[in-house]
Amino acid sequence: GLASLLEENAPELRAYAPAEIVEEFARAITLEIDLSHEASNMQRFARNFAGDPLVHVPKLYEAYSKPAVLTMEFVRGIKAKDLAGLDAAGIDRKKLAAGGVEFCLRQVFDHGFFHADPHPGNLFVLPGEVIAPIDMGMMGSLEPEMIDALLELLVGILLRDAEKIARLFARLDLIDERVDRVRLRRDIAALLERYAALPIGEVDVAALIGNLFEVLQRHHVRVPPELLLMGKALATVDGMARDLDPTLDPIEAVRPYVLKTWLRRLADPRFLARDWIRAASDFVETATTLPADLRAIVRDLRRGELRLATRHEGLDTLLREQARSANRSLLALLIAATTLGSAILIASGSGPLLGPLRVTAWLGIAGLGLAGSGFWVL
Repeated sequence: GLASLLEENAPELRAYAPAEIVEEFARAITLEIDLSHEASNMQRFARNFAGDPLVHVPKLYEAYSKPAVLTMEFVRGIKAKDLAGLDAAGIDRKKLAAGGVEFCLRQVFDHGFFHADPHPGNLFVLPGEVIAPIDMGMMGSLEPEMIDALLELLVGILLRDAEKIARLFARLDLIDERVDRVRLRRDIAALLERYAALPIGEVDVAALIGNLFEVLQRHHVRVPPELLLMGKALATVDGMARDLDPTLDPIEAVRPYVLKTWLRRLADPRFLARDWIRAASDFVETATTLPADLRAIVRDLRRGELRLATRHEGLDTLLREQARSANRSLLALLIAATTLGSAILIASGSGPLLGPLRVTAWLGIAGLGLAGSGFWVL
């Protein structure tokens, strides 16, 4: 209720969609307390990385797991944030950092299913720089189209191609007529150039992603929730990798994998023809449903049941203000009537005595007090 109130009365907050954020938060915590959901996530994650020698997903014991109980293999590992413990165990931190970055990228671009809360406390390290993730209550899922879009977005950032990024948002229908595309493209270019001037090892990926989202929201670009989750996860992994290896160049660590995956996509005819295939599919669907839609319209016309819904921008605000004005007028009338009636009661001098004053006088005083509080409310 508070989020909806903010969205309705604070125009500067609407771009952040407070109500949607609350709904997403409610959905996420509801899923997190259902441990059968986390068990399903663990099984899916284990299938995705089956046979990978550098990733170990703890085994789930289904027979001993219920919606309120999750039983899994006990992992004797070292937490990724325990740098002293890693060094004592002979773990190569540079190799581990590079493996962690690739582990994150593979979740997104190979499987479209990623750990949305990969902070160091949720990642254990086993001998041989093997990563063992836990706590899979919050996971993110990406549709193939969104994976391609995220890949194209990262390529645009790596190549500092603001035009490519702006075209991507337009193709995904994330911008509407309110967006000044020229200014959007110019602001994205300015942001990328600002980071291009920094030595590559000093680029803060979390700040870059946060600033990019800020530019998008300032221009009323609707950012899908899964991209926000993905940005958060990438920023977390970047911070962890820097702690493990302070010499790590995050952009250089990401660049080979992203460009290799992008070139592989470009070599796929289905990827190149996706827009044509989507347009042809929409045309076929429209052509198939149009006759039935026209028949339904003609039938409603004959019956006199055709309805036209209109929406007037700002009408809700006008009606709300009119209602408030009417309420204030009514309250003012009630206060005036109460004040007048109280004065009459005080002046009447009738009724039995109750202490130093008559009952009617006491009632009149109470009425004046009520009218005074009404003035304060008004």
